[in-house]
Amino acid sequence: MNYLIYVSSATQHFSDEDLKALLIISRQNNINLGITGLLLYSESNFIQVIEGEAEAIDGLYSKIKRDPRHTGFLRLLKGEISERNFPEWSMAFKKISNEDYSMIAGYESLKGTSSQSLDALGKQPVLMLLKNFLKINSEEARYSV
Repeated sequence: MNYLIYVSSATQHFSDEDLKALLIISRQNNINLGITGLLLYSESNFIQVIEGEAEAIDGLYSKIKRDPRHTGFLRLLKGEISERNFPEWSMAFKKISNEDYSMIAGYESLKGTSSQSLDALGKQPVLMLLKNFLKINSEEARYSV
């Protein structure tokens, strides 16, 4: 089992309706590919975790990078895991505000962060942030837009 975590920026603001349409299509595609994960959206920025077989993840990531609605990709982490972190969700989702971030244990602001300083964060703070976010918002993460 493998995972990939990336951030990107939207080329234009996504309305709630845009996000709902994205989720409907993406969740079905992820089910078909055997991919699970999490998508967070805040102020026209995305952070996504995708989990599954390496070939499926690489194919999906390549497809997302070609999507004209995204720009400024930065792959944060990629590696192997012994089990899925988000097994129930083809794509858990939450639209979040800056205030939401500050309430999460292990929060790290990535605003203005260079790729070199991202390396200094290591793997654990980013994974802690995502896991704690889901723990705090587990019901909302399934359905919230």
